[in-house]
Amino acid sequence: MFARDTLYTLVPNWSDVRKLSETTPGELAEALWADTYQMVGVPYQSGTPAHTVAVREKLGVPLSAVYSVDFEGSAIEVQVFAREVIFKESDSKEFERQHTLARPDTFIISTAPTPTRLFVPPDVSTSASAVGADRPVFAMLPVAGQPRISQLYGYTKWSAGQGRRFYGATQGRHPGIDFAVPVGTPLLSIGHGLVVYAGPSSSAPFGGSPPQIAIVRYGNLYAIYGHSSEVRVQKGQRVSPGEVVTLSGDYGGPHLHFEVRPVPQNLLGNTDNNQPAVNPGYTINPLDFFNAEMQAYFERAFGLLGGNAHFCQGSLRDQERITFAGPVDTRPCV
Repeated sequence: MFARDTLYTLVPNWSDVRKLSETTPGELAEALWADTYQMVGVPYQSGTPAHTVAVREKLGVPLSAVYSVDFEGSAIEVQVFAREVIFKESDSKEFERQHTLARPDTFIISTAPTPTRLFVPPDVSTSASAVGADRPVFAMLPVAGQPRISQLYGYTKWSAGQGRRFYGATQGRHPGIDFAVPVGTPLLSIGHGLVVYAGPSSSAPFGGSPPQIAIVRYGNLYAIYGHSSEVRVQKGQRVSPGEVVTLSGDYGGPHLHFEVRPVPQNLLGNTDNNQPAVNPGYTINPLDFFNAEMQAYFERAFGLLGGNAHFCQGSLRDQERITFAGPVDTRPCV
């Protein structure tokens, strides 16, 4: 995704790079537009007047949602795109482009107080958030786009059945979310974070998820990028949203095992870039830390996995925290 356009290929024709702006309207174009809006944290609604103008005029990536301003007593709807600002009065049907407005001969500098912000972007952390004590809210996935999820967090039928041999140390439950992506897929930082470990899983303070893993602290949470084939960061490095952390690997099939664990209380005040990663002894459901817009993606994945049939007990949002080396869950699959 670039400011002026979204580029894509139809796998496996990697050299055939296409532009979203030149794609015939249809299911593919709709899916690509939805992903483009999601990546910048702007709600997407197909067919709205603003979006229609943006597609027709090729205005590039949206930088804001539609918001209202008061101009000399009139309500004006505005949306910002990479290549243009568009607007319309509330009683008008069509959005116009800002550059079509007549420019005044002189500009009057107002002495009025600065108005409050008219548009509030989605939850975005700052560099200070990496080692802060606050609970993070993620607005993006650790993989670009909306990859297929092959296993959710909790007491799944796979972890209690064919996969039991992998989960003896995690109460027979799956301690993270598995994203089914090809080997070598870039795995991304989902906020401003601090890398507290990067290397072989055999040497990691948390263990598990071979062959390579990275552990990134995001505020009061650790995120684990498991089953990686290659790490692209090093301990003590600060990472920003979208920065490549590792490349995905293959362990029982190609996928990213993504797991979150709380930072122990005594480390919440530690701002040292070389601080250790300390295992809290349990893991929690990752989807609880993604913002409201991301929840629709998890709900769709839940449906594709069969809904409640994916779990032995419970549902998507009521899976208990998983204690390492705790008693294996032997409740029946119902």
